[in-house]
Amino acid sequence: ECDSDGDKNPIKNEEERETIEAATFRDYSSSNSSNIILSIVSWNISETSLNSTSAAAPDPALRAQESARLIREECLRPHFASQQQNSNSYLPDIIALQESQDGWGTEVFGPSGYVSMGTQHSHCGSVDLLIRKDFASERIWLKKEGTTGGGSLERNDHSRFDDLYQQELPSVAAIVTLPNKTRVAVASNHLEPFASGASSRAQQCKLLMELLIPKCKNVILIGDMNMRQKEDSKIENLVGLDAWKEGSGSSKKLKFSWDSNSNLYHLNGFGFTARFDRAYVRGKELGVSKFGLVGNQPVNGTEGDYLSDHFGLIVEVNAAPSSGNDGTKVKMAAKGDRYRKRTAKSRRLKDDRVTNSRNDSKESSNNNRDANRDTSQLPQSPKSETALDLSAQSKRSGADGHRGCASSSASVQEQELDHKLRHKNEEQYDGWGSDDDDKMGSEETPRRTNGKRARSATATTA
Repeated sequence: ECDSDGDKNPIKNEEERETIEAATFRDYSSSNSSNIILSIVSWNISETSLNSTSAAAPDPALRAQESARLIREECLRPHFASQQQNSNSYLPDIIALQESQDGWGTEVFGPSGYVSMGTQHSHCGSVDLLIRKDFASERIWLKKEGTTGGGSLERNDHSRFDDLYQQELPSVAAIVTLPNKTRVAVASNHLEPFASGASSRAQQCKLLMELLIPKCKNVILIGDMNMRQKEDSKIENLVGLDAWKEGSGSSKKLKFSWDSNSNLYHLNGFGFTARFDRAYVRGKELGVSKFGLVGNQPVNGTEGDYLSDHFGLIVEVNAAPSSGNDGTKVKMAAKGDRYRKRTAKSRRLKDDRVTNSRNDSKESSNNNRDANRDTSQLPQSPKSETALDLSAQSKRSGADGHRGCASSSASVQEQELDHKLRHKNEEQYDGWGSDDDDKMGSEETPRRTNGKRARSATATTA
């Protein structure tokens, strides 16, 4: 929930400004085995660092001088009651910026105790990720192994990212190790723009997860994602829970991060609302507790005058203490246990069949010896009818025993072949839905029928 006076101008007087300047980070020195509230602010600042200002600003030149301070104060001020205890105000732990410039985030937020993980060019400006300096953090370079990365995108070059694997993503990511030992991968993003970029955004999200998940199972993606509502289901399936839905209960008041009906930042701009800016959370140790907007009130109450054309986001995430394995070892151990159990069962079945086959063969051989022993004890000359009958019976018994052994061996071979086929199908199922899905020529998940992949309609006609 947001603070009760959310409809008023956030910075009302000098006293509040002094309160912000005195704000500190939450003290987690004694939180080794308890939950941690991770507070994250994200904002597309509309190239403020290049003196971009609102068309509705009363004095554009003065606004250009004050924009950095005003944006800093809006990011650092308390937005939730949980950010204030007694006379203390708590700063956000992480700040994600879009449409910034190299070095701007460090210059503005560095004095307050933040360290930039670096910047990355996007289709417009740069992406930055700033983390409180007392948190152990390490940047993740977002490019596919074995590639050269690739040129940074030029400003206003709206690339369709046709060759994602040869480009660095428009994101900055880092693994943060919290005081309770939980590891979280956080990424600030400025994804492909325009409605026509939906497919590229989905590819960017997929690649982000492919690069982050092997390093850390707890992931937070936040920033100007340029998403449209029709993309919700697909993107959530790719990356995780929507923080707006989880943290605000899909509040209509907090829904739109773009509202050019009331925000007159662009002169003669087209009026519409959208939820371009998103936050997604994934991981068994993470849960969204609160969601709010930043910079969604006009400056000094002047109608239409806002600090950016976007409203920012603030999200609070509960991070549970780490289980010590980040989920990866548990999953691999479970998979290994299943494989070992299946292999042991297969070996037992095979041993049982071989043992039964040997017992059948041994029993048949014993019958033959017993029959021969009986006939050898009879008078040899002249041969009696009884001897002739026993001799014939012995031959028949030997033949039957041989046929029985051959039949048993054939049965074992058939059963072993059937077991191998079933085992192969199980292995195919274990790897289902990974590398082969793209080869099907369809975005839909292929079905599995009797252990085999069913062809999609697209693949059939290809």
